[in-house]
Amino acid sequence: MKENLSTELFSIDFPCRVGLGAGFDRDARKIKHSLRTRYGFIEIGPVTLYQQPATYRSRQIKHTFQPNRGVKHVIHSIQAVYRRRKGPSLWVALAYGNGCQDVDSIVAEYETLYSLIYDFADAFTIDTSAQGANGTHPLQDDSVLSDILDSLLDIRSTYDSYKPLIIKVSPNISTEILQHILDYSRLNGVDAIMVKVTDIKAIDKAAAMIRSIREYTLDRYPVLCDCGQLSPAAINAAMEAGAQLVCGRRMAFVGFGRIKRLLSRRAAAMAAATEPAAVPAADNAVQQGGQV
Repeated sequence: MKENLSTELFSIDFPCRVGLGAGFDRDARKIKHSLRTRYGFIEIGPVTLYQQPATYRSRQIKHTFQPNRGVKHVIHSIQAVYRRRKGPSLWVALAYGNGCQDVDSIVAEYETLYSLIYDFADAFTIDTSAQGANGTHPLQDDSVLSDILDSLLDIRSTYDSYKPLIIKVSPNISTEILQHILDYSRLNGVDAIMVKVTDIKAIDKAAAMIRSIREYTLDRYPVLCDCGQLSPAAINAAMEAGAQLVCGRRMAFVGFGRIKRLLSRRAAAMAAATEPAAVPAADNAVQQGGQV
């Protein structure tokens, strides 16, 4: 069953469908050890253009920023292992910092950040799920998100290498906002949607959103899940709903072996479910005109 643990998506071979999500290693300090694991991918960040303090809240945008040491530090850490690195694919979660006070500055920061780090990762994510003091995220605004993505997709088209771009959404957003994001993403070349769970109790809600996305897109658009807490129950719920890749940033247990056994059991169950039922010998005799 070993081959069933892996998958291919975005023309990338993933040795495992489970990865470590953003928040586990914001500054790429653990990258040397993370890349030696058997997870399918490692997501660094969230990374901003400049260093962020531990806590900051913009009065105008009302968004809480996650602390990190900035993109230059992350690039330096990646460069130390990049040429000889093997193992999981490396993703980077992009974010804007506390110096952004309007839409133009947010877009400009994303453009610079994306251009600087593009050559050092295999895929990128943009998170629209975090909520600010007013209960919303600026990137949930159609015009803001489309301005950012338009710029990033234009930048990507100038490179010879193609790197997937993935949008993270909260299971708490409205159906209307979700469908707008899906329509834009499918029409403009965004590679996948990732449903991000901020509360482990909301995993069932996230699973329901995964199913609704698959139904809305006729199961033709990749859906991923950031479970938050990487537990067997969360992995099972997300994969049963149809998530093609799953990740988490808070470890509910230690050791990759348990994940491998979980995926092996799922692969065996799926194989058994797709095998045709054996026809009893007596029925065979009747079908061939013989007597029972």
